[in-house]
Amino acid sequence: MDLVGVLAVLAGLAGRSPMEEYRANASVDFMMDLKLDFYQNVHLVKDEAQKAENRKKFLEETFPSFAQRMVRLIYTANHENYSGCFAGKEITWADIEWATTADLIMTLVKETNLLARFPLLQRIKRDVETMPGIARYLETRPETPF
Repeated sequence: MDLVGVLAVLAGLAGRSPMEEYRANASVDFMMDLKLDFYQNVHLVKDEAQKAENRKKFLEETFPSFAQRMVRLIYTANHENYSGCFAGKEITWADIEWATTADLIMTLVKETNLLARFPLLQRIKRDVETMPGIARYLETRPETPF
């Protein structure tokens, strides 16, 4: 487990059971795969023509495929008591990681409607961003140029 996972445990955001912790960790690992793909194939590409081609593929194929699998992951993880969170009935660090991952990608590709086809993922992002502490931070955080 990495440092963020340890902090999630200490903050009570890792999940309420070993199975929820596993689901949260697996979900975050899956999001890391999405970010790795984005960075390697879009963000860090130097050739502008190749970058534009890769960006198009990412937006039209890669991201939708990942998003569909994430939605299935959420439904599978919560088949008994569907709550709309990644790992259980309450927000965990996986949901927070999703909000930051989606925000990062939408910012870097300048695509604010990226989640329009995925209302569940859009709602999770919104739910995280309206948590009191996170909402306060988002209101006051400095603009970070990419």
